[in-house]
Amino acid sequence: MILMMTGTGDIFYNLAAEYYLAAEKQLKDTVFMLWQTWPPTLVCGRYQNVFQEVYMPYVTEKNYVVARRLSGGGTVYQDENVFQYAFIAPSGEAQIDFGKYLEPVAKAMRALGVPVEFNSRNDLMIGEQKVSGTAQYHTRGYVVHHGTVLYDADIKELERCLTVDAEKIRSKGIVSVRQRVVNMKQYTNGLPVDRFMAALSRQLLGGDMQAQMFTVEEQERIRTLAKEKFQSWDWIFGSSPDCDMVRSGRVPGGRVEFHLSIEKGKICRCHIQGDFFTGKDLAGLTDALCHCRYAKKDLQECLEKADGASYFYQVSNEELLKILL
Repeated sequence: MILMMTGTGDIFYNLAAEYYLAAEKQLKDTVFMLWQTWPPTLVCGRYQNVFQEVYMPYVTEKNYVVARRLSGGGTVYQDENVFQYAFIAPSGEAQIDFGKYLEPVAKAMRALGVPVEFNSRNDLMIGEQKVSGTAQYHTRGYVVHHGTVLYDADIKELERCLTVDAEKIRSKGIVSVRQRVVNMKQYTNGLPVDRFMAALSRQLLGGDMQAQMFTVEEQERIRTLAKEKFQSWDWIFGSSPDCDMVRSGRVPGGRVEFHLSIEKGKICRCHIQGDFFTGKDLAGLTDALCHCRYAKKDLQECLEKADGASYFYQVSNEELLKILL
């Protein structure tokens, strides 16, 4: 087994590195990767609706990162006290097999004193609480099995990022299965996360461990994949299943509600209602918002170009943007 080090917490680079190893480099031996992510990041499953899973107003305000991976499953929160691992290996079958990779990880963690078991789905559990979620995808005869482990995560921050008003968003996306979660650190005598990661690597790989780094040329290729495949707005947000949402807020001039239909990450229909006052036909604003990407920068530019504030009494463009987001 080969231990591959990326030396970065950039989620887009690490997702691209997994893909590069599976789709392009294709080593005959199994590759094991282990890393931490920073800044705080929300990673959605391939078939999920970002707007349904992530509380975007809060995440945008905090300048956290939102990403989408190639595998299915639910949304995970990652920060510097959460670590991620991945196995990349040849696979003759495109069948999901979590046990093949979860059992060695669970065994290694138990050897380090952590009483984990994997459940019938794809999670590592301590009792009834979830400590790690995993996912898989296959490409070009290889499997990528990756997992996120809550070691000493800020659980309250996790909840803030993932608490979305389900009544205001209706989507066809795959919804995350919410479970009670727990940090692993309390079972390791307070061992720092980096030392636990090193111990886990030794336990998993033993004397067979071969540590490798990517070459300069490989790093450049991975950065290109990260930018073009994983970091693009179209992949992260445009891939979200179609959804309808309501964004509302109260301002000095009254309550404003935007009823939006989103397709491929863009507003395709918009209806505005509330108890506000207006002296203009709202069709001018709703027409301007249609076909606009549902992203802060695009919405801000649209409101400024259409002079959105002029449609309402005692409302500014900044207030309208805050409501829309």
